[in-house]
Amino acid sequence: MQTHRFAIGELVAYTEQRFPGLVWRGNYEIVSLLPVRNDEAEYQIRSADLAYDRVVRECELSKAPPPISEENQERQARPTM
Repeated sequence: MQTHRFAIGELVAYTEQRFPGLVWRGNYEIVSLLPVRNDEAEYQIRSADLAYDRVVRECELSKAPPPISEENQERQARPTM
């Protein structure tokens, strides 16, 4: 039996299967572990940018990249010469 790879509260990146190269920007938080369906774990995820939650399959999720530090954000924002 399949178990859930991600835990409630964990931040993940979401890639919709209909558009395999598209990774939705921003982090999604796992808010609920749903029952396994067709041998695949499902999750309810939430983004602070959206007014609704999504129900997704585990194959559509990956670990979220680490947040950019403030120092790196400033460095990236400076124009280069």
